Amino acid sequence: MKKSNKGEGNLLLNIIKIVIFLVLISIQLYFAFILLGETADFAKYSSFAFDIIKLCAVLYIIYKNQNPAYKIAWIVLIMFFPIPGILLYILLGNTKLSKSMQKKINNIDKKTEVLLSDKPFDEIKEIDKLRYNQMQYIYKTTGYPVLKNSSVKYFKLGEEYFEEMLKDIEKAEKYILIEYFIISQSTMWNRLFEVLKKKVSNNVKVYIMTDEIGSIFKLPKHFRKKLKEAGIEYSIFNPISPIISSYINYRDHRKITVIDGKVAYTGGINIGDEYINVSHKLGHWKDTGVRVTGEAVWSYTVMFLRMWDLSKTKQELDYKYFMNNKEEKYNYDKGYVMPYCDGPNNQNNPAENTYINMINTAKNYIYITTPYLIVDNETVNSLVNSAKSGVDVRIITPYIPDKTFVHLTTRSFYQVLLEAGVKIYEYKPGFIHSKTFVIDDELAIVGTINLDFRSLYLHYECGLLMYKTGEEIIIKNDFLETEEKCIQINLDTWKKRGFMKKILEALLKAFAPMM
Repeated sequence: MKKSNKGEGNLLLNIIKIVIFLVLISIQLYFAFILLGETADFAKYSSFAFDIIKLCAVLYIIYKNQNPAYKIAWIVLIMFFPIPGILLYILLGNTKLSKSMQKKINNIDKKTEVLLSDKPFDEIKEIDKLRYNQMQYIYKTTGYPVLKNSSVKYFKLGEEYFEEMLKDIEKAEKYILIEYFIISQSTMWNRLFEVLKKKVSNNVKVYIMTDEIGSIFKLPKHFRKKLKEAGIEYSIFNPISPIISSYINYRDHRKITVIDGKVAYTGGINIGDEYINVSHKLGHWKDTGVRVTGEAVWSYTVMFLRMWDLSKTKQELDYKYFMNNKEEKYNYDKGYVMPYCDGPNNQNNPAENTYINMINTAKNYIYITTPYLIVDNETVNSLVNSAKSGVDVRIITPYIPDKTFVHLTTRSFYQVLLEAGVKIYEYKPGFIHSKTFVIDDELAIVGTINLDFRSLYLHYECGLLMYKTGEEIIIKNDFLETEEKCIQINLDTWKKRGFMKKILEALLKAFAPMM
């Protein structure tokens, strides 16, 4: 009996946290309703009072510096459901960080920006001024430089990625940094944990960070306790708070592993059995990632340490400890790589604008894989204009959805793209979770950034831009091989889908920015 209770402890703790959170939020909402109701009673003009409240809320949203599509979705909700809409906007809709949080992030960035060298761009400028301009944009909006003395290896599947990552972790001598949106009870975690415990026993420092919402109800049993017993440092990003705050909406969606400052891994792959096809709930899970070596690894090290500082208030890490001080002689002469990141603190929206820049500058083709296609007008226009200009634009999305309404919302964008000549495919064997862009055999991105509002505006994300590394061709060929396993969406057939489906898609599209 004791064993059973112990086994259920982690789940029970999560349930208690959620219940407390919901109860306290409900109390706050209840008093908000009373306050608004009393205001209406005293005024004796409840209808007029609500109209004024709605008007003020709408004007406030219009005034905010936010994406127009995002504004429209909230305005529609508030016009029809004023009180719930306003309260939800306060909780989830305000995309600007609080002054204290922004100050904290700025202080961390300022403290560490000197650690990121300003690498010369002159070589790229001579090769291609357009690509030079794109990389300058990323550097100026994120602070992460373009690097030459680095190499990249692309993985077509999560299981290939994981096996090589385990081998590199087994070679660790100094430290291992692990940051994932999801870590779940799985064969994948069990294998990883066994290796990590051995490394700690050999005096290797291990730091693990997970997102509270991403991993809640999924973490292995007694996760925190077992990590502590093993000597592993652990941090939860943005824990659930009972106080109403828009910050709950901002999640750490990154997937990063760094080993000794020599090797880094990133991509779409979380820690869970579906990502390595041990589990087949949604059919075959198609995911991708990259292995990075050389100077570019330091950029991922800094990304992790900055996020650790942001989530861990009582423990400051010595960044210099994590530098790879050994004089490595890199003989990498193939192209350039540029790790970069984005988050709600960066109002420049580099993740979205980098994608748009790629779409707008493609000459021959642009191939995209994404689990979700829920984008704003600017991205749609870029895809449409590129296709109408004669560029071969192809997008692969899932055939089997992980979230039904999100999948229907993705499909609500099909018709306008198909009419412009964009080719859309759905991955028939299962779910495609990879996030890849490749254009013209020379430029590619692999990372954690979905083509949806949450990734582009609300999440902390990371990506790797590759230019003339040779991996771009491999990514392109992987896309074409994957395309052969897909069904192509035909425009004439798509137009004939049921009337009710069209109505539902239109409704979901109106609220797409909230997905």
